[in-house]
Amino acid sequence: MALEHWPFPPDQKDDAVPMSDTPRTPPNAPRPRGSSSSGNQAKGSKAGAASGTAAPMAAPEVKGAGETSSPASVASAAEMTQDTPPPATGGAASGTPAAASAEAAAPSAGVSSGASTPSGGARVSQPMPASPPAPPPPAQTRARRFEPAILPIAAGLVVLVGATAYLVSSPRERQAPAAVQQAEAARDAAIDRRLAALEARPAAEGLADRATAAERRLDAAETTARELAARPMVDSEARSGVTAATEALRRIEERANALESRMQEEARRAEARIAQAEATLANRMTGAEQALAARVTAAEQAFAPRLAALDAALNQRVEAAGQSMTQRMDAAGRSMDERLSRAEAEMNQRVARQEQQLAERVQQFERRLAQAEAAERRLGALAARGAIQTALEAGRPLGQALSGLSGTPPVALARYREAAPPTEAALRLSFEDAARTARLAAEPQGQSVTDSALARLQGLVTVRRGDQVVVGDAVSGELERARRSLDAGDLPGAVERLERLPEPSRNAMAGWIGQARDLVEARAALRDLGTSGAATGSTSGAGSN
Repeated sequence: MALEHWPFPPDQKDDAVPMSDTPRTPPNAPRPRGSSSSGNQAKGSKAGAASGTAAPMAAPEVKGAGETSSPASVASAAEMTQDTPPPATGGAASGTPAAASAEAAAPSAGVSSGASTPSGGARVSQPMPASPPAPPPPAQTRARRFEPAILPIAAGLVVLVGATAYLVSSPRERQAPAAVQQAEAARDAAIDRRLAALEARPAAEGLADRATAAERRLDAAETTARELAARPMVDSEARSGVTAATEALRRIEERANALESRMQEEARRAEARIAQAEATLANRMTGAEQALAARVTAAEQAFAPRLAALDAALNQRVEAAGQSMTQRMDAAGRSMDERLSRAEAEMNQRVARQEQQLAERVQQFERRLAQAEAAERRLGALAARGAIQTALEAGRPLGQALSGLSGTPPVALARYREAAPPTEAALRLSFEDAARTARLAAEPQGQSVTDSALARLQGLVTVRRGDQVVVGDAVSGELERARRSLDAGDLPGAVERLERLPEPSRNAMAGWIGQARDLVEARAALRDLGTSGAATGSTSGAGSN
């Protein structure tokens, strides 16, 4: 059924206050909702409902003011009832409240085939022990325990009260009279089946808290039902629904009382059987302990001579084994000493050979290391020489290139550490200007026009004797030869030719000749570096070999 439309305020919640398992009334006291004490009240309420006025139900003990059943508690109760298994096939499990009352009235006869077992079939009665069980304590002196089986019944009552409240508070949404009657009949049948299934289930343990909470919800639901019953009925259909719900509630209370009586009887029987089993087990344990002690004493007495003989034989065998082991250890020690001596001699020989081989390998390594160092020096010198030569050809300062040399660089190279050296191409380009200056310096100063014309005519005709100029301009000839040497790439030859010029012409070309001479000396020093590095490397290699 739809439980979400119940007209309960959503802000009311159940206060799950833990309660004790002991009931509030003694076992023999009349219950407020039972088959014997509340029958007349149920009949009176039924008659009042038929005449158009709602008679209040038997008022149970109210736990506290303002405790009502909320939709959440009703929904939880409905879920608890829906989780029960289908009813088992049996007499008392599927019987009527009358059968349950008859069964509760005669507890001494026991449950033979009507009580259902956890497997769903008829329970077979267990054989009684030989000795009669101890009589249970009087019901008046022993407090009655709370049975968890009442929890499902209380849940069913909550569902019935909620259904009644729904019918009373929502007259606008009622169905047709025939449909309402059919729905009520189907609901009652479903509740009966669920209650029968709950009665057939065995009593659960550890549900005291949940049962207490359910009991409180039941009390609140009954209070709500009484309040709703006191209101004037809206129509006859709602009245008939309340009457049917009240009758169903009465039947449920009767079946709950019968089930509670049966559970109390079963508890008394179980306690008696447990007490008898404990006494029997204690007697058997005492006898078993005495028999075991006697058997242990007899075994100790029987095994004492054998243990003494076994100790003596074991001592003899231990002494013999000790002597044999001592002899074997002495022989093994002598053999081990001999083997150690031989192994030590062999090890000394092997160590001597390995030391000799290691010394030879160390010498070879040293020679290879010297060769590697010489090769490294040669490579460094070659790299530095290449860098210096590149800088000389490019006309850049040699400061960075000279840092790669191992020793002090030559003076011819050191002069260009910061200054840029002249290049052969630059000297070739500036040669014509320098030669023109030398020719002008070779012309005589203060001559007449005739002498000047004669000198020019002699310059046009040159007579040589070998390399010596007999008639003609000697300066022009030397300059021409120097230019040819320079064009051929023979810078030292060009410098040598220019140094043969007369002093006035040589002084006029002193700047050009000085640059060319410095470049020639720098190249010569660079060649000497390469030659000395190669000679040093070959010498070190020969020494290492």
